[in-house]
Amino acid sequence: MFPVLGRGSVARVVLCSFEDIHPGDIAVFKAKIGFICHRVLKKVYSQEGLFLKTKGDISRECDCLVRQEAFIGKVVSFKKVGLNIHIDNFFCRAAGFCFGYFLPFLIRPFLALKSTLIRYDAQPKT
Repeated sequence: MFPVLGRGSVARVVLCSFEDIHPGDIAVFKAKIGFICHRVLKKVYSQEGLFLKTKGDISRECDCLVRQEAFIGKVVSFKKVGLNIHIDNFFCRAAGFCFGYFLPFLIRPFLALKSTLIRYDAQPKT
């Protein structure tokens, strides 16, 4: 969930029902590799049941659909730069929703340039 939540971020997660999660929220769910926090893009209703379509903020592709059984709760606040930032409101959901859709197109070129510069700088000078 970089840049909103970085490695080692402290987040407050609240257990909630599947009905209380909305697009733009950061959902916490159990996966094969452990617990994952990703942005909710939408709820998907199908014959098999209700699912969440999620993705990380800088990922271009969505994750697999999250089953109701794997859902744990949602992030309602986190600590960043010593501040407690509360994100369980309409404004933060709307901003997060836009963030989730448009950030990959803004930040990916920057990250690619940064990695190119690091590789160029690491090359031996002759």
